[in-house]
Amino acid sequence: MVEDRLHQPHDTLFKAAFGNKEVVVDFLKSRLPKKTLQLVDLHSLQLTNKSFVSKAGKHSHSDLIYKALLQHHTGHVYLVIEHFSTPQEDISPSDS
Repeated sequence: MVEDRLHQPHDTLFKAAFGNKEVVVDFLKSRLPKKTLQLVDLHSLQLTNKSFVSKAGKHSHSDLIYKALLQHHTGHVYLVIEHFSTPQEDISPSDS
């Protein structure tokens, strides 16, 4: 039946997969430059609130946001993994 189909199946799959910390750790190990990866305490990865406000007061919503402690530093690094349902050209990190 049509009602039984998943609403936004790609988004559902993305959130199910990347909502798993082990999947995110594997992903980061395969994608981050080695020097960057060495700075991130992967054991401290924690899924956080999906809504946030930038310094300029702009409200944003993201699919998934993880935070992690920086090794040898006080602070956090936010790892924003955004899912797009259609291919995007010229994707670069945003300054939220």
